[in-house]
Amino acid sequence: MTSEEYKKAVDFWKAKECKEMLSDQLKLVVEEFLHNSSICALATETDDYVRCTPLEYSYHDGCFGIFTESGEKFIGLEKNKNVSLAVFEKIHILVS
Repeated sequence: MTSEEYKKAVDFWKAKECKEMLSDQLKLVVEEFLHNSSICALATETDDYVRCTPLEYSYHDGCFGIFTESGEKFIGLEKNKNVSLAVFEKIHILVS
């Protein structure tokens, strides 16, 4: 990609039309989503090491609860407590 194409990709969502929502209403929508989901991806990094791990979570009182085995995600967590957490919408599969 060219530099211009990267910039266009970076700005893609900034150019989208957005609708404003009151913060209290937004919080309810986000918390409902978090309560109805249970799969996330936890990304950790340090120096030149990056790890992204799919995990199950629970969400209570504004906090994520994640119970996990040991693994390479702890390489980044030891040196850098800043993480990225992506939550995935449940996929409903219809079986006939």
